[in-house]
Amino acid sequence: MSYINSIAKDGFSITPDADLSPNAYGIHVGGAGDVQLITAGGTTVTYSGLVAGTTLNVQASKVVAAGTTATLLVGHLPQIGMQ
Repeated sequence: MSYINSIAKDGFSITPDADLSPNAYGIHVGGAGDVQLITAGGTTVTYSGLVAGTTLNVQASKVVAAGTTATLLVGHLPQIGMQ
């Protein structure tokens, strides 16, 4: 089942360095910059040069403050039965 193409059932503000529990199934970037995150698989990834309004289609367990300059981050949660 694909989470990327699902519609979010809910959203929450992301504070960098806080564990995302449950994991975010997408991240909306409200203010331009870079986002460094840890994927649900444990890999650290940096998305550079993101513009405001970008949505990252990635399952993330944490956003890393040291590598994140983007602001107003919002995590997406999948619909019931898709977690």
